[in-house]
Amino acid sequence: MPMRRLMLHRIGKIALIAASGRPLSMPVFAQPSGQEPMAGPVWRLGDLVEFPPLKRIDGSEISWPSYRGKVLIIVFWASWCPFCAQQNPLLDRFYRTHQSRGLAMVSLSVDKTAELAQQYIAKHGYRFEVAHAPPRWQAIFRQRKGLPQLFLFDRAGVLRQIELREMLEDDVDALSRYL
Repeated sequence: MPMRRLMLHRIGKIALIAASGRPLSMPVFAQPSGQEPMAGPVWRLGDLVEFPPLKRIDGSEISWPSYRGKVLIIVFWASWCPFCAQQNPLLDRFYRTHQSRGLAMVSLSVDKTAELAQQYIAKHGYRFEVAHAPPRWQAIFRQRKGLPQLFLFDRAGVLRQIELREMLEDDVDALSRYL
């Protein structure tokens, strides 16, 4: 029950922000000096999302059209996040179990460097795809407070589920309803 109260409290904060008159559709975040502020696309449940370009930590470009017809999980995480450390093994097992059923997963590290993400993934042997979140993806991440952040898209590319904070084993297993 305490988690439910926390979620309601967070929803209340979002409602207060919306009531304050500040625009929520295209938030702008500070960038390193000398760069223009970056606005990220807003992802809402039921939306058909267009993904910004993204490179894996090995430097290869992710081809978003290759995920058409698959259930796609996108998750933001960090190597220093204890909740991510609990959730990532569950997601990796889920991915390995359901990959043959049309599940794809792209994880985005919000660590300061891609090297930290590479070391973390190598240490744990995860098989899901990994990228280091560039500024446009950081802007998507910063629209919601907390780690990890999970977004699930159905086979038609429609955003069906958003999870903020750590998911437990039963929560992760319940994602199979989309397969």
